[in-house]
Amino acid sequence: MEEVGSYWGRQVQMDVVGLHWRERRLVLGECGWTRRRVSRALLSAFIRETVPALLRDWPQGGEGRQVRTCYFARAGFTPAARAWAAARGVTLVDPTQVDRELTEQP
Repeated sequence: MEEVGSYWGRQVQMDVVGLHWRERRLVLGECGWTRRRVSRALLSAFIRETVPALLRDWPQGGEGRQVRTCYFARAGFTPAARAWAAARGVTLVDPTQVDRELTEQP
């Protein structure tokens, strides 16, 4: 990624936006900080409502870009959310996964 940050626009807010200008890639992510696991319904709303709203609102637009989505969750994800995300290519990240990846030996 060439740039990483967040986006606060007129109609929508996105916690994570990563841009790779030359390769026309865009990573969009949301962070859930509740103590409850993220549900399939919450993921679905993010993908079907928030992501398209950002692409409409964002001055650079998403047209012609490869868009990847991810969701970061403090408490993890329900089994239904994991299955739904896997079927749609949504990357899910929770603290257990991050800890495991940071402590693995190369």
